[in-house]
Amino acid sequence: MVRAPRALAVVVGAATVLTVSSMSGEAAPAPGRALVAATPPQEPTTPTIRLTLIGRSSNRSAYGAQVRVFSGGIEQLTELRGSDGYIGSNDPRLLIHLPSGIADRIEIDWPSGARTTLEREPAGQIVVDERRGVIARR
Repeated sequence: MVRAPRALAVVVGAATVLTVSSMSGEAAPAPGRALVAATPPQEPTTPTIRLTLIGRSSNRSAYGAQVRVFSGGIEQLTELRGSDGYIGSNDPRLLIHLPSGIADRIEIDWPSGARTTLEREPAGQIVVDERRGVIARR
């Protein structure tokens, strides 16, 4: 049996990967194993809106909801998903950049087929209930 050499890489910046195996000693993962580490997300420096969705007629986590945000003449579309792979998970909140500093319009298409439309929402955090609309802002 041929064993692959131990390897450890560090991501620096958006797309730079440095191999630091020689500096890692025994910290390198065993062959056939993977080690993933990440720095905690930093608070955004540009205006953003963070949406937390609560489903009622749809599933409680609102997985599958599609959200369109219009800001500064740009339309952004995202979908709330539970995970993007095997044993993966996503943040249940949606973080959306606001080029103009305000969301001119937000359209939430819930899995049940219902639609919620919000107008002129400032940057910050909001919680949206499928039946009641916005229930909290921060």
